[in-house]
Amino acid sequence: MRDYRSILTLTNIIIGLCLILTGFVWGFTPDISDYASFYTAGEIVKTDQADLLYDMKTQTDVQQPYRGFKPGDVSNLLIYVNPPHTAIFMIPLTWLPYTVSFFVWYAINLCLLAYILWLVFQDLGNTESANKWLAISAIFGFHTISTVLFLGTFSFLMLLATYQVYRSTQREQWFKAAFWLFIATFKFQFILFIGLWLVLQRYWRALFWFALICASFVGLSSLIWGWDMWPNYLDIGSKTLNFFDQNGLKPSKTLTLRGTLTLWFGNENKQLINTIAQIGLGLAAIVYTWFVWRSPKHPQQQAWNYSLAVTFGALFSLHMYGHDTMLYVTPVLLLFQLYQQRQQPTWLPKYCLALPWLSFMGTILLEGELGIRLPTLVAISLLVVIIRLRPQYQAIKLEPASIA
Repeated sequence: MRDYRSILTLTNIIIGLCLILTGFVWGFTPDISDYASFYTAGEIVKTDQADLLYDMKTQTDVQQPYRGFKPGDVSNLLIYVNPPHTAIFMIPLTWLPYTVSFFVWYAINLCLLAYILWLVFQDLGNTESANKWLAISAIFGFHTISTVLFLGTFSFLMLLATYQVYRSTQREQWFKAAFWLFIATFKFQFILFIGLWLVLQRYWRALFWFALICASFVGLSSLIWGWDMWPNYLDIGSKTLNFFDQNGLKPSKTLTLRGTLTLWFGNENKQLINTIAQIGLGLAAIVYTWFVWRSPKHPQQQAWNYSLAVTFGALFSLHMYGHDTMLYVTPVLLLFQLYQQRQQPTWLPKYCLALPWLSFMGTILLEGELGIRLPTLVAISLLVVIIRLRPQYQAIKLEPASIA
């Protein structure tokens, strides 16, 4: 690997620049992007209709003018199902025309990506310069970047938030950890195992601040926009579990246990699929608790526990599409840091560098013909590698970088 680091770094950078350009070119059709649902939600809250935030007819009426389908056509709605505070976060962008707003969000996403790369560079600390640039370029050249940009999703923000939770806890910055955990709840399904990690690690101060931030935000937003949007969110969450290939929700396209079950049993068996997926989620939580509960209670183990939490949270999530695989940067980065500590196992950096390419090949070659999507298999391989490296994480302490 050492002989080709410069070539690989340059190749990754060129690929990354092409991905950004591709995302920009594809972004000239913002009416087909996920961003439409977020903008719709911000518009509804801004116009004091928060009690109708999850009403499909209201969403259709608001979304129709800038997506161009027939008025009242609920079947063409890109439904909004994120928590209410995601919609509140979008309000400033709704003061701009839809297309302009989309490209402003595109620019914000680029800034988030740049900040993530800078943060990772700082955290690699005393790592050899060539290896640091190779790791940064591998993230920059991850094919998912173009999808995040042209769909206008929150994947970069989710990656930053989940990574910052770990960094902040290792520096005992409990309020900061709680704040980023709150931001991560924009896509609530991904933080269940991270929350469990915080409980099992007994980070009570972080959990206290998190509860206080959530309570304060819910209380303040309810005073301004009303309480109804919060219970309505819980209601729509249960209903959309039965949305198969409608309103932009396509479980068969997801890279999760639920997505694989959909490929096996078909959309017509939605009740069976949802039941097995929820049982799988519960069993995964039990297995994770067993791993962490039996692990040594010292700092050396925390990186392993967290990387496993993020990977479990993604694989057993009820909704996870290709752009969400940005979350896997965190556990892979922790694996890379582990390698830097002891320069072993020697296959580990090669595996880390191969992951993005395997995922990319899976998105263009296999669309579930084998009953499972190749990126899902890649994620499973990551889970297997993390578990296999458990003794390494028990023995090695991943020193945090200086506070940036």
